[in-house]
Amino acid sequence: MIKASFLRHVDGEPVFGPQPTFTMPYSTEDLGGGSADRQHHDVLESSLREIERLRRELEQLRASLPPTGQ
Repeated sequence: MIKASFLRHVDGEPVFGPQPTFTMPYSTEDLGGGSADRQHHDVLESSLREIERLRRELEQLRASLPPTGQ
């Protein structure tokens, strides 16, 4: 769910600059698309960190095992 709010200037006189302060998306798909991509990116990064942690743990376990084949 996406929520948007529009605020009024406290003194009632907005100050406009050369840069846009907010632009509306072209469609509701554009509005929600960025958050979905960001969420997928966060999940991917979290998964990669967990894989790296497990790889390090596996390396430590292998190093602690006695040598085999003797």
